[in-house]
Order: sequence, then C-alpha cells, then structure tokens
Amino acid sequence: MLTEYFNKYFKSKDIMPGARASIITPANTETDFPSPVPIKLESMHFEALFCQTGSISLTRRNGTILKAESREILIITDVSDLTDARINTPVSGVLISINVKSGSETLHYLCKILGNLHLDTKQVRRWMDERNGCTVIKQTSWTASVFEYLNYLDQDEWCRYCIIKSIELLYLLCCSKKADDPVCKRDGMS
Repeated sequence: MLTEYFNKYFKSKDIMPGARASIITPANTETDFPSPVPIKLESMHFEALFCQTGSISLTRRNGTILKAESREILIITDVSDLTDARINTPVSGVLISINVKSGSETLHYLCKILGNLHLDTKQVRRWMDERNGCTVIKQTSWTASVFEYLNYLDQDEWCRYCIIKSIELLYLLCCSKKADDPVCKRDGMS
C-alpha cells in the first residue's frame, strides 16, 4: 500500500532478500503527496512505516481512525478493513516492505545465527489479526530509542537500521506474554 504510493516519489532499495526500504524525506508542501493513498497490499506482504515526522490516517470500515504520527511506527499486514488512507501532514521517515514468502529464508538464516532463535510468527499474525491488520506502535521508551538513534546515523544507514529494528520488533512481539510489555502495552499501540 504505502510502498506503491511512496515509490512514485522515492527510490526503494533491496536491503536483503525479501526486504526493501525507502527513505521518505520531508516534503515542502502537503501537495507533494496527494491524498488519498490507494488501499492495496499484495498478499504475503507487510509494511512498517517508521514515521519520523508528519502523520497519516487510516479509516476502518467501522469509522474509527488509526493515526500514525511523529516518532511512531505504523504496521500494516492486511488492508481489507480499511476504507481510506490519507497523508495528513508531510511524512518523513523510513518505509520497510517485507515479502514474507521470499523473506522467510532470510529470517530463518538470521534465527539460526542468533542461536537457533524460534520466532512464533503465528502469534504475531494473531496479534495483527486482533487489530484487523493495522496497528500503530505509539511513543514508548523502545520507539523513543529507535528514533533517537536515527539522529546519530548517516541517512544512508537508516534503511538497514530500520530493517534490524523491524526484526527486533518481530522478536519482541513473539516473546511478549504480558499486557504491560513496554512495546505493545495497551496505551502504547492502537
């Protein structure tokens, strides 16, 4: 969804098999990114927008609005519950797009070199299904550290860093068993 939209304006690059990333730079005016954003996501894909500045709103079929703002992370795995998506204020940050099918071998390899780490991706799928395929990781101590560290990296490294943080987020979501988890606590997500 966001990948197709932003690829009209910014170049994406392969970071590893199955994973692409784009650096979204600040726009001069809101007209640089016309709304609405087409609601379309290929099967077996997910996207994570590390929203450094600006905001985007997604409208669900029931009329509720999911909004990602500065220093928050929007995760999309399914768009079937969405009726509208709009850029509210010019967005900047990093957009990660993962093709689950072609990225599974890479993830398996990474898990192997991390001591045969087991990631319960079915748990994450259930977690995302409970949120109708879209959620926002709100400002928490974890997200604050993610965005703070971007300030110390050259922009050329942002894509790799956000891929690593996406894998870390997957790990945290797989391991989280408590409602007060600092990443996905009730008041830390939408």
